[in-house]
Amino acid sequence: MNCSFSSVRAFQAAMPVSYGWYLLGVALALGRDVDALVAAAEGLHSCPLGAGAVAGTDLPIDPARTAALLGFRGPVRHALDAVASRDVLLRLLAAAAGLAVTLSRLATDLQLWSTEELGFVRFPDRLVGGSSAMPQKRNAFLLEHLKAKPGQVIGAWTAAAGTIAATPFTNTIEVGTEATEQVWPGLAAAEQAVLLAQVLVSGARPVPERMAQRAESGFTTATAIANQLVQQGIPFRTAHHQVGEAVRRAVAAGAGTLAESGPPGWLDGIEQRDLPGQVAAHGYGGGPGGFRPQHQAARAGWVEHLRWHQQWQTELAAADTALADAVRAVMPA
Repeated sequence: MNCSFSSVRAFQAAMPVSYGWYLLGVALALGRDVDALVAAAEGLHSCPLGAGAVAGTDLPIDPARTAALLGFRGPVRHALDAVASRDVLLRLLAAAAGLAVTLSRLATDLQLWSTEELGFVRFPDRLVGGSSAMPQKRNAFLLEHLKAKPGQVIGAWTAAAGTIAATPFTNTIEVGTEATEQVWPGLAAAEQAVLLAQVLVSGARPVPERMAQRAESGFTTATAIANQLVQQGIPFRTAHHQVGEAVRRAVAAGAGTLAESGPPGWLDGIEQRDLPGQVAAHGYGGGPGGFRPQHQAARAGWVEHLRWHQQWQTELAAADTALADAVRAVMPA
């Protein structure tokens, strides 16, 4: 996870980072996707039982009691809203689509990095397939499945939203039956994306030598050199031009370093850091040098997500027990 490699901007080598820091960035984005799912799921805690056809009932029922026995936190507040609205399902699908989109971007990076041209990561044989025509191929085909999942989730949201749109705000077949049919395949596709990503990330093996080679040949330390020149009192525009010109000369001459590509002694006093040193130096502004506290904060968020899930599971289990007891009280064995 501490392998240093080049980040990418506009499909070109940018600045040195670490593989673990990249994955942490993706994980933080996924954490916000989970936050959206949790927020959307809050709407599932209200029980519609008792709302009736459209206007509740004149019978003296106890909606709070039935809601508790069925694992809900309370009854709905408004009968018409209960039978007419399926906005909770739209929010769930929207959040699931965001999750799948984030994972598809991870898949695109892994697919590019696993090419022979880059070779930053390698997948074991169990995660690749051959070609029916080309015997030399090692196709990481699971990445292509993962990249396709957002389309399925977005399609489910689009179908559900399109079905609900322009319907009367009341109990309708379009809303209550047709639109809700899209929820399960949409959420299933998002779940499949998560499972695919788990398998692929855990199976991917970074190739440190290739990572370092590309970072060095791409002159990814150029920005840090310009920043150090600024610390010596040189305006950034001037430093930017000097370093850029040195990179141009180095590329033209096939040189591997910038020291001999500029005026004599122009980098005197500049700290020559290796790639891990460059990564560690970027500890400000959320850079990879601050990985440990970033990871600790992210982990705390993941623990909260787990606790939320466990609490809900506990509530449902308690409701199942209470419902079974209530049934036995009415219908003893």
